[in-house]
Order: sequence, then C-alpha cells, then structure tokens
Amino acid sequence: LNTKYINKLHNSIKTRIIIKFLKQYNFSLTQEMINRMVDLSLKGIGRQQISKNFFVVVKRGILFVEEEKETEPFRFLFPDSVEFSYKNLYFIRCSINQYDYFLNKTNYLFLFRFDYDRIVGDIYIKSREKKDRLKLLDRPTKTIKSLMQEKRMLKYEKDSTILLSDSVGVFWGYGFGGDKRVFVDTNTKNLCLVFEKI
Repeated sequence: LNTKYINKLHNSIKTRIIIKFLKQYNFSLTQEMINRMVDLSLKGIGRQQISKNFFVVVKRGILFVEEEKETEPFRFLFPDSVEFSYKNLYFIRCSINQYDYFLNKTNYLFLFRFDYDRIVGDIYIKSREKKDRLKLLDRPTKTIKSLMQEKRMLKYEKDSTILLSDSVGVFWGYGFGGDKRVFVDTNTKNLCLVFEKI
C-alpha cells in the first residue's frame, strides 16, 4: 500500500483499507495491532509483528507484508578461474592493461574493481558475521551491521548481502563499496572486476 495516499484519508477509512489488505493473508488481528499499523503508516517507517514469522513493514512510503525466513550463513572459496558467476554477480580477473577490453566486453552493470595483488591469502564469498568491518574511502571504519542500519535494510536484505573477504577481513560489500586498502592506484598491475547481471 502506498502510505502517501492512504495517509490523506480519514482514520476510519485508512483502518478499513489496512484491514482489507491484511485479510488476504488470513492473519488474526487485534484492534491494538491495527492501531499500531495506522501509526506506522503515519510515521513512514517501521515494522510490526503480526504472527510468528510475518511482519507489516513500512519503508520508503510503502506498507507491505514481509515473511522473515531463517537463512543459512554462507562462505566459500573464490574460484581460481578468470571469469565466474555467483547469483547475480559476475567476476573477471584481468591485468590493468585488459581493463578497458573487459569493461566493454560485458553488458552487465559495472560495480567495482579491486587491486588483486593487495589481497592477503584466499578470497571468500560470504554472508555477514558480527565481527565484519569495512573501511570505506573518506569514512571511519564501521561494522557491516552499522552500515546496514544506516541503509535501513530489512532482515532478508541483510542476510542475503554478499561480502568478499580475505585473511585481513571484509574488503567489499554489495551495496556498500570497497575497503580503501584494495583500491586501484598507479602501482596496480592485476585487477578483479565485479559486475551485476541486470
């Protein structure tokens, strides 16, 4: 539901719209829960639990139902191959001289490039963990958790966020950018390019 429009309506009409919207999910609603959802709509942000795994969420002016599923953490070794895909991401390893060629070769959305020689040990593609931090350019080091809070990410978005890490720690996060320690400079010889399939 678009809260911009329903917030202009009288409370009794707004309440009926929210009840009708939620009836399709067969939730048992109390008057107190409905009142909280009307308040959420007015605030324009927040969430209200309506059953064990379901929440009513208001974000960016939209009221919707979110199912909170338990997702398994993941972590696996970055392959040695020159090109490979993982979910909606596509990775290419190349020399700095091949950068323009590979950048123009693909129709995917370019996200990031990092200096492959600055990686310490193996690279892992992984989900978030409590200790994970990232030092973005011109910003202090922050935990991934606090970066996610800044972006007001929902739980399923947090759990499915893809990170790249090495022996030092996380150096890239989807939707956040890269750690300054892997940034490309005049000494860079080898790159890894990250694209998104769209």
